Order: sequence, then C-alpha cells, then structure tokens
Amino acid sequence: MTYFADDTDNRPPSILLTTLAGRAYRGEDDLFTALRNVLAAMPAFIERHNGQWWVANPAHEEENFTDKWNEYPERRQAFRTWFRELTETMDNLSRMHSEGLDVVYSHLTKSFDPGPLQHSFTRYANRMRNTATQQRMSTTGLLSTTTVGPRRRPQTFHGQHTDARD
Repeated sequence: MTYFADDTDNRPPSILLTTLAGRAYRGEDDLFTALRNVLAAMPAFIERHNGQWWVANPAHEEENFTDKWNEYPERRQAFRTWFRELTETMDNLSRMHSEGLDVVYSHLTKSFDPGPLQHSFTRYANRMRNTATQQRMSTTGLLSTTTVGPRRRPQTFHGQHTDARD
C-alpha cells in the first residue's frame, strides 16, 4: 500500500483488509465494479462491541482484527482517512468516461503502486490493439471479431492528417 509507505505503524493489517473485502464481495464480474461495491459495503462489517471496535477473525470469532484501534485511536483514524481517499479515487474514476487512459493512469498512481498499474495498462493497450487489428465488418455493417466479412484495415495515420504537407 503506497499510502502507508511512510506511516507503517498505522498501516492496517492485510488480514483486516482481506477479511473486510471478503465479507463485502458479492461475486461481481469486473474488478472495477467489485472494488467500488466492496468499498461501499466494508464499513458495515466494522462493529462496536461493548465500546470496542471489532472485526472478528472468521476462523476464530474471539479474535479481533481491530484490537489495536482500541489501544491506538490514530490507527483507526489513519484507516478512515485512507479509506475515504480510496473511495473518492474510485468515485472520481467512475466519472472519467472520456478522459483517456493516460489521465486515468495518472489518477490511479496517486493511490496505487505505479509498477503493477503500468503492467496492467500495457496489457490492456496491447489487447485493445490486437482486437482492433482483428476486427472485421459483419454482414450487418458492424465491426466485430468475426472471421467472416471483409477485414477492416488497421489505422496507421496515428493522428496525422493524410493530406498534411510540410
């Protein structure tokens, strides 16, 4: 988690995050929707028992994954601040319909490690490029990845007007 890179004392334990996410996940098909829905549902699984913050270990209900929040309130506050910022990041991404991958990437690197993001964005760009070069015109006139119909010529002008003169 890059957010807590300089504040490891207040970094939430991964077992807490995976427990909350596991309880909140509802089988969504795509990662973006799943993450937004998990973020929306996670707070409901953080409970108060006798004035103490409580997230029970699913394998051992007497164990509390938020016991340190009760001893060190700044850890809970750090979690809440991180959680709020992550939720805002995902909400902002949901409104970036036509911004372009470079803007989305730049926005995501504020919350996530750039290494895996770069890898994912490169794979996505390659997949889109491969899909675009394999598309054909169907009998209905729609582009598809069908194996019948005339092949669509790949775009090679890359933003340059074909009549451009020096």
